[in-house]
Amino acid sequence: MPCDHHVEKFYNIGSERKKLGTLTEEDLDFLCEQTHPGFNCQPEVVASWICKNEDIRILNMTIKETTSQHMNEIGITERGDAALDLGWLSWVKEGKPAILITKDPNKLLDELLFQETAPILNGGVPGKFNAIIHTTITGFGGTVLEPNVREYKSSLWAYKRLVATYGIDRVVLRIDPVIPTDRGLRVAKEVLKEKEPGGRVRISFIDQYPHTKTRLKKSGVSLPWSTFHAPIELRKRAYEELSRPEICGEPGFTCTGCVSELDCRTLKVDPMKTSGAQRKFCACLVNKKELLHFKHPCENGCLYCYWRN
Repeated sequence: MPCDHHVEKFYNIGSERKKLGTLTEEDLDFLCEQTHPGFNCQPEVVASWICKNEDIRILNMTIKETTSQHMNEIGITERGDAALDLGWLSWVKEGKPAILITKDPNKLLDELLFQETAPILNGGVPGKFNAIIHTTITGFGGTVLEPNVREYKSSLWAYKRLVATYGIDRVVLRIDPVIPTDRGLRVAKEVLKEKEPGGRVRISFIDQYPHTKTRLKKSGVSLPWSTFHAPIELRKRAYEELSRPEICGEPGFTCTGCVSELDCRTLKVDPMKTSGAQRKFCACLVNKKELLHFKHPCENGCLYCYWRN
């Protein structure tokens, strides 16, 4: 308990009366349970607030604020592909909001429809999950860059079905990554022209990690720059020619987080501030919570994947 022992503050712990500086983690758990039964406290956080404020009333307020943050979390599947890793399923089955990101919208659509109608088998009532779906379609499906991803026209068909099923505000066309070369831009435009009217579009640009450079080189693919980011003039040209879509995590641009105020409004949660814990240039709100747990490349086998083999 990181408090100065000279602080003359006492708390009733069961039948005992303890000085602030002698409270243990078990004592903190007891105090939490008394103020908010069933709340899963983090002792170090509670201890810090007790020490700083020397008043159990502040502890009460802190717990309520932390509970509110927990209630406003938006799950997301950035760590992998939502169609291939169903680690998000229990979250959405509890009615919690989520952003599901996939390069296989066909498979994800089938999974969503199955899971949403499954209650009928037990005499229950079907219902849609509170989710936004990012359909990642780069135009390179089935090529050496994305060897195990469907051909983009098949994915676009599923994107349109998702829009028809869940509504234009809950389906995002995500062209990620864009390769800002002449050929890469032509491919991205082919995808973009299939966007549903009024639909959202998100992009980011290809990043060259050392291990992705190695993969690309082994497969005979080379990019006309050696830096981590493509030259800013190429990225800005692509951004303009793609009609200024949403973009996140890109230096030189005004970024919109993958979890943004717009997402919060759609999912009906209160937006929270951006987080200093995110990577540089990321504009995501603190609401974001990763739902996938496996830290390895998925079966899509994309050469540019940030995961190491």
